[in-house]
This record gives sequence, structure tokens and C-alpha cells, in this order.
Amino acid sequence: MRSVGSTLCWKASILILVIRNSAAIVWNGDGTDTRWALQCDFIGRDLKNQISRGDQCGSLCKENSPCSHFTWTNYNGGTCWMKSGYVSEFDAVSKTNDGAVCGFLKTTVSPPASAWKDEGTLKWALNCDFLGRDLMAVATAAEKCGGTCLSNPECSHFTWTNYQGGTCWLKKNGASDCDAVVKSDSGAVCGFLKF
Repeated sequence: MRSVGSTLCWKASILILVIRNSAAIVWNGDGTDTRWALQCDFIGRDLKNQISRGDQCGSLCKENSPCSHFTWTNYNGGTCWMKSGYVSEFDAVSKTNDGAVCGFLKTTVSPPASAWKDEGTLKWALNCDFLGRDLMAVATAAEKCGGTCLSNPECSHFTWTNYQGGTCWLKKNGASDCDAVVKSDSGAVCGFLKF
């Protein structure tokens, strides 16, 4: 489910449901710097692990740079699996067999609601980026980047930068305005398809 405006992001994300492996993941931690959910996992990218209680895993991640996300399981009486790299809700998978809890640190600032332009099937904003999940890079003008994404069935969102005279970075696996980060590069544009 996507929110209708970034001012509603934190309110709507109370019940953001991401469908993965036929199970819904309900996210918690609105208004905090840590998003977490029950019965989910972030596969791979393990940094280190530590025996802990489930409610300590997010704090352990914050204390162990470059940890950016985590999964807690009841393995060995309770283990926090600290992980690195960029992730969001869209990267989590359902896991129901070991009391798993997963989460990530939200340490970036999203563009304000007033920055987003709504143009039918897509929303876009200036001076922002969606990190990771690159599908391909296409040399094109900024005003054609959204249409380039629309014409590719695998593309769900995009970022345009002035790299090499203008590059549209097509991206996959879903995103919303809550996932965008402010980018100081002049002229950067990001957007996503509204489904």
C-alpha cells in the first residue's frame, strides 16, 4: 500500500502492508528512526551477530556502525543479526518459523510533501534520490525519465542525475515518497509509478 502524500507517510505507514511470499508484513516504529516488523527477515548482508533480547536488536544496530538493518531470531536463545547496506520495507521477506523480528534504521531525510508533483501515473520531486535497487541506466533528458520508467515493465521508480550529460537510473522492487532521500546534486529528480 502506498501513501497518498509524504505528510501522510508516517501516519499511513502504521499499516503499510508489503506483500512478500503471500504474507503481509506490518511495520511499526512510526515517528522514530527505527522501522521494525514481526515475522520477517532481511536476507544476507550479515555484518555480525550477538546474543540479545529482541527489543535490544535495533539499539545494537545503532551502536555498531555500519549496521543499517537487522533481523532478530530465537536462535541460540535470541540472536541479533546486524546487517549493512541500504534496505527498505520492500526488501523484507516473510519468515514465520523462528519468532523473527526485522528492522532498519531510517537515518535519511525525505523530501517534504510540498516537493512532490503528481502527474497521473507517477509522482516526482526535485533534489532527491532512491538509493539502490538499480535496474539499468539510460542516457536521456530529465523530462523523459518518468516516461522511460513507464515503458519498462520492470521499472517501479527512478532517479535522474546530470551524470554524463543526463542519466535516468531505472529502479525496481517498488518505492514510495517515504523511501526517497534528499540529494544535494543540482538538478537531481526522483519519482515513482503510482499503482
